[in-house]
Amino acid sequence: QIKLTFNQIIIIFILIIYIIIILTNTANILSALSNLKWFYGVIIFMLISKIRNVRLFFFDFLSSHKVFLIFLTTIIMESILLNFFLDPLYIYKDAYSSSAIGNYNRPLGGIGNSSATATFVVAWYCSLNFKEIRHANYIFYFYSFSILTLMSGTGFILYLASLIIRALSNFKIEINFSKFLFFTLVLIFSIFLYDLLSEIYIQKLSLTYLTAVLEEKILYMGTISTYDLDRLFSESNFEKLFGHTISSKSPLIGGDFGWIDLIYSQGILGFFVYALILLAFNSNTRKDRLTIIILFMGAFHYAAIFFVGGQFLLSKTIMKEK
Repeated sequence: QIKLTFNQIIIIFILIIYIIIILTNTANILSALSNLKWFYGVIIFMLISKIRNVRLFFFDFLSSHKVFLIFLTTIIMESILLNFFLDPLYIYKDAYSSSAIGNYNRPLGGIGNSSATATFVVAWYCSLNFKEIRHANYIFYFYSFSILTLMSGTGFILYLASLIIRALSNFKIEINFSKFLFFTLVLIFSIFLYDLLSEIYIQKLSLTYLTAVLEEKILYMGTISTYDLDRLFSESNFEKLFGHTISSKSPLIGGDFGWIDLIYSQGILGFFVYALILLAFNSNTRKDRLTIIILFMGAFHYAAIFFVGGQFLLSKTIMKEK
């Protein structure tokens, strides 16, 4: 039995009306449905999480250190296969992006995108409890190596940001902090040194690359435009409210600036509907919201929060366990 609060019933009613308006006015129903699933699919996880047994399964599954380690293992194994046994272009076709250092082929990971997978891994790690885990240090090192394997600039930034936030918020980190600090400083120094002395452009680790990405995001926000420089808001007031999903004949998903993609596809009203869904179903009063912060920060690039895995993790994080 699914029990809903008054606010949840209201937002579901608003979402249904919003969906009906879009589907009755869109140029392509299948594309519109694809967009709706991408941006609002999280509500399905939230609704089925209202069923106690399902909710407990979600918590047990995503709280399992063994499941987390298995997921990390698949990333590392994928990297080994791509770099020693398989041709990534043959496996991924056009979905494959690029190498990171020289001929190293980075894996796409379980989420299907290197940056999104890195965001998901950092967020998932932050949601785990290590208080009574004997081998927390080894899990941390394995997790760190997995982030390095993914070679995502977003992953590196979120990895460091999560540890800084935890430290500033007085979180208990069950790792040897001196070892972590030494490891981080050596890594940063090595990157700076290599970047200064080498003429090779080190994608994902290069200061030039990270600076370029930052400038690109500032450009997006400053010019109010999407990744392909189309205007964010249409001339039509109706499309300003409901987004370009009304006129687009192809899905508007998977761009490299999640929040702008949401507004571009679903409009101003669609953005507020998404925010209201999260607020209405948020029943978790715990102080640890770092997982949500990481998912939100990651959405300034490829948005793991809109992938199925991200929706699964988000719904688990914002709802009570019992």
